[in-house]
Formats: sequence, C-alpha cells, structure tokens
Amino acid sequence: GRRDPRPFIDHLLSKGYDFKFVIYTKANELFAGYKDIIGDKLVLKNYIPREELLFELSKMDFLINFDNRNEVQLPSKIIDYALTTRPILNVDAYDIDEKAIEQFFAGKYEAAAMKINPEDYNIKTVAGKFIKLADKS
Repeated sequence: GRRDPRPFIDHLLSKGYDFKFVIYTKANELFAGYKDIIGDKLVLKNYIPREELLFELSKMDFLINFDNRNEVQLPSKIIDYALTTRPILNVDAYDIDEKAIEQFFAGKYEAAAMKINPEDYNIKTVAGKFIKLADKS
C-alpha cells in the first residue's frame, strides 16, 4: 500500500492540475474507477521491455517515484529513472508534499529528491570498485 498511486491521483484531481499520468502496470483493475472520471488524463500501459521503457520515460516531463520509506536499498527503477535524465519527484502517497508537487507542475525541478549519478551504477564503475577493494586486501 505504500506505493499506491491513487492518493496522489486524488490529490492532483482535488487541486485541479492539468496532467497526463502514464502508468505501466498489469494491475489495471486498481484504476477502473479513475478511467471513468478522468478519461485521457490517465494512461494505463502494459509492461514493455526495459530499453523501450527507458526511451518512453525519457520523453516525459518528469517521473514519479512512490517512496516505500526504505532507506537501506535504492530501488533499481530509480537507477533506470536516472538514466532517462528526467527529473524525479519522490512522493510519499500518504504524506503528500504539496509544495514539491506545485513546483514540479510549474517546471521547477530544484526539489527533485532523487539526484542520482547514473555513472555510479555503470557496471565498469562498480567492477572498478571491486578491483580496488580486492587490491587493498
């Protein structure tokens, strides 16, 4: 339930934002009631291969990560999001940051919570770190 986008969609609707929210999911039934209410503002798509997905995501104004409040691990999708070079809005579905959302909708991405250097996760970089670690022992 932590990563449920419905409270976020409800927030957007209550504030009257003009948006198009694209969700890649197999759980279309979660959004059945919304399609009737907001029509084309909600676009549900089935999963596609990763390379295609990254290309599609790179066309978006910004991306949304629904936080699961796990500070130990970084979800791999965040790294994929960073590869698209699009700003990432981190959303806690049950503690909505209205100011950050307002800024993103105004095209001001300074509040982007996810500032990740994709190069840190490049296999060559990671392998190099392992080699340095092995050399120290």
